[in-house]
Amino acid sequence: MEGLDEDAVDQRDNYDGEFKEPVVFPGKFPNLLANGAEGIAVGMATSVPPHNVKELCQALTHLIDHPHADVETLCGYVKGPDLPTGGVLIESPAVIQSVYTSGRGTLRVRAKYDVEPLEMANIKL
Repeated sequence: MEGLDEDAVDQRDNYDGEFKEPVVFPGKFPNLLANGAEGIAVGMATSVPPHNVKELCQALTHLIDHPHADVETLCGYVKGPDLPTGGVLIESPAVIQSVYTSGRGTLRVRAKYDVEPLEMANIKL
């Protein structure tokens, strides 16, 4: 609830118009980046992959100390998405920075795999 009285977020009328309520609750943690999200709205789809919490906190600490830091500097802290399924991001740092700067783009991921030999002696065809 901290920050609501400081106009940190937009306010709207509640269900009967008697009071104002926050459109979203202010947060000190970038939950959307840390956990990721997917969705479709007004004909546009989005997919925000999860990011490494430690990298996000380091970038936020830098941003607090340097409020006008550019995207290139912040990309020094946040290297790219943290892929929980074990995929490998195969984009160059320039492409990743371009996606963060514009808010548009595609990040290619290569799967990791292990080959496990099967025992065929007990299988009758």
